[in-house]
Amino acid sequence: SPIKAKNGSTFAGNTITVEHFVPRDQREMPHPNNIYVRGFTSELSNDALKRRFSEFGRISSSIILPNKGPGGEDRCFGFVCFETSESANIAIQALHNREEGGIQWYVAPNLNKRD
Repeated sequence: SPIKAKNGSTFAGNTITVEHFVPRDQREMPHPNNIYVRGFTSELSNDALKRRFSEFGRISSSIILPNKGPGGEDRCFGFVCFETSESANIAIQALHNREEGGIQWYVAPNLNKRD
């Protein structure tokens, strides 16, 4: 098969890894307790983000990172790390695609760019 033929070969001094594609929702999460959050503006503080998500479990850390959209508008995103993956999953189920207080939450497991 082409996968077997190319897997482990080298190109420009780098070893190539070729695997079957696995959709994101079927992949094992390397850090299942860390979630990615977006849909809010810079008006939301890190403390407010932490308070909003604390109802789902104990949070070990959280951070908001500012970002600008193509039109210059605030498009912040952040990460919330729970102490357990169960808490993270509950938060994802409860808030993903939910609108509240002018926020359209996008809440998903955090995936590294390589994942």
